[in-house]
Amino acid sequence: MAYQLLLIVHVLGAMTWYGVGLPIARRMRRGLVGERPAADEALAESVRAATLSLVFGAVTLASGLGLVFAVGGFRMFGPRIHAGLGLTVLALLLGVVLRAVCRRAVGAVRAGVESARPFARRAAMLQGIVHALIAVTLVLMLWRS
Repeated sequence: MAYQLLLIVHVLGAMTWYGVGLPIARRMRRGLVGERPAADEALAESVRAATLSLVFGAVTLASGLGLVFAVGGFRMFGPRIHAGLGLTVLALLLGVVLRAVCRRAVGAVRAGVESARPFARRAAMLQGIVHALIAVTLVLMLWRS
């Protein structure tokens, strides 16, 4: 029963991790089209979404490790799970960088909305990489050879 609950937490955490980060760059770009109050709000939302993304990424990693140790540890699994762990850690580290970019954009918008535009481009790139890593990890977790 505990294994099934852990599996549910793992799947829900991964789905939320992927989903909560989707609008980060789009929201930043849309907010930077308007004036400063709209930009401030959009960038604050992006920071919150990036923070939530990290939280659910950590939930996914912790529950995944719990699942691995519930069935006997890493020796029970092949290279797919090991690669998935490495990609998950990499995605989390890039998520930390993404959050830092969002926070720097908040500071840059004080100097003018135009000065925050490069951060929106960087956030879009990082978000794309993180989501690609999550998608590849999902394939590794579900693909049976």
